[in-house]
Amino acid sequence: MTPAQAAHHQADLANAYAELLLELQMAHTIISNAAGLMSTLQRQVWAERNARSEIKGQIPARTAERAAVISKCKGCAA
Repeated sequence: MTPAQAAHHQADLANAYAELLLELQMAHTIISNAAGLMSTLQRQVWAERNARSEIKGQIPARTAERAAVISKCKGCAA
């Protein structure tokens, strides 16, 4: 790989990283908004379905886990 190709590849990775972080941030907001509209029963059903799918987290929305990843990624250089 030439230096120019390597630089282009690195730029592509940085762009993909930025896009993924933005998508995760938007998903975080959408999930938080949806969770805020749910009744207690709906949240319980959500938690049960997550458990059956072997998805672990403090609450069904995994808010803390997602926020931690977003925070970590904001401090990283792609």
